[in-house]
Amino acid sequence: MKELFLNRRFFMFLWGGVFALLLTFVFPRVYPWVIWALGCGGGLVVVDITLLYGFGKAFGAQRIVGDKFSNGEENPVRIRVENSILLRSGCVS
Repeated sequence: MKELFLNRRFFMFLWGGVFALLLTFVFPRVYPWVIWALGCGGGLVVVDITLLYGFGKAFGAQRIVGDKFSNGEENPVRIRVENSILLRSGCVS
């Protein structure tokens, strides 16, 4: 399986869902809303994983460097990023 990185926002949403489910013991009327919110969040995660890994090689990256690095000079490092899906994506350096 390919590597999958779930960031902090996902786990905060998960902990919020656990806390909300615990609150449904006190307020049982909000249970359907909590289940609906957790289902929507899970659906968004599935859509995100499908967009990233479902179409073969959606993103590709290649680091281009020289054979050896020099200690006395600046060493150029080029990074080539390819996007093969139809959605627009950005890159932050």
